[in-house]
Amino acid sequence: LVALLFTRGRGGRPLFSAAEALGFLARNRWALQPRVKKAAGLAGFFRKKVGAVAGPTDRLLRGVFGEATLRDTVKPVLVPCYDLSTGAPFLFSRADALETDGYDFLMREVCAATVGGAAGMRSVDGRTAIDAVDGGVAAGNPAAAAVTHVLN
Repeated sequence: LVALLFTRGRGGRPLFSAAEALGFLARNRWALQPRVKKAAGLAGFFRKKVGAVAGPTDRLLRGVFGEATLRDTVKPVLVPCYDLSTGAPFLFSRADALETDGYDFLMREVCAATVGGAAGMRSVDGRTAIDAVDGGVAAGNPAAAAVTHVLN
């Protein structure tokens, strides 16, 4: 939702209004939250994928965000995920992206990292790599995560 509301669109305005974003999420909920087949279980959930996402989710996010990055947001944003490679929460941050090239990620990959499935990704310049999974895992207390991020 944050990505839809704050990624810069035409004329410097956000891509979607609140009503448009809600409609988009309602229409595309199954593509954004694909169900894991029972046979795959946890092994399928944690299997590393090539690229950020595959299939219809990738096409959908690529169509909406194109090559937009965290730097292309109209306001500061923090988007949580959990990094499987470090075993710690990771916050995608516009402030970090503006400060350091190594923290500027494609918005479509930021979205993929927070919708539940494991996603391997690299920053736009290739210096930072993470194995991201569901933002809910990392944001049990999003206010505390934001305050900690700002203080550090």
